[in-house]
Amino acid sequence: MLGSSLQIGAQSPYKWVQNPDWNGKTVSNTFEAWRQILGEMSGGRKALWVPSTQVVSGSGSTTVVEERCDISTGTTTESSAGRYSYHGTMLDGSVTNISRPNWDKKSVFQFEIFIASFNAETKIRWQITQALTIGDLAALGLGVEIAGSTLKLASYGANAAQALLTAMTLTASTVYTIRIEHDPASAIRLYVSNVLKATQSTVGDIPSGSPAGYVTFFSILRTGGTDTTGRDAYVNNPWILQEI
Repeated sequence: MLGSSLQIGAQSPYKWVQNPDWNGKTVSNTFEAWRQILGEMSGGRKALWVPSTQVVSGSGSTTVVEERCDISTGTTTESSAGRYSYHGTMLDGSVTNISRPNWDKKSVFQFEIFIASFNAETKIRWQITQALTIGDLAALGLGVEIAGSTLKLASYGANAAQALLTAMTLTASTVYTIRIEHDPASAIRLYVSNVLKATQSTVGDIPSGSPAGYVTFFSILRTGGTDTTGRDAYVNNPWILQEI
């Protein structure tokens, strides 16, 4: 369910087996495992959709409901809707750079997405980006793009263009857990409901450095002139984690 939480403890279905190994460290129980994880990452919390900024055209609309962001094209052709939020999760030591990721560190991004229906004229995007307008991924970022019902891994590195890798075909009215793992100058991996679906290993298509001014951007864009059915998509607050 969108917005559901992970519960850790004796009754948790995610309880670790005896003596699991975490990055070379042997831990005896779930609590110790999570303590080790928290000790090796920066900004381990959710990026919130409150507050966030709406960007719409035509009959497009957005709504923030608790831990979820809803976007809709409405019924007019060539309409769009999106929301972006500056997230204070990846810090470089300066309060003024609170929205600055460090692409030279390992990171992971995870969220749940639900799309009510698909159409060939629509594109849905979830992005970590510097751009504040709806469109292709901008300089030095990553995310996913859903064109029609086709899910693609998106990235932008030194090659100075959006790179797309086809991952899979999605099914309407289905909740998917999306996880994007970023390894500096090595790979970006896209998992869908815990299954690896795409890997970007071209170094020039992997972001690097620590530029300023990043947002989490969720949007839908209708590019054609014939579809007048309202297209809706929903996403929850993403987890954004980065190593120290």
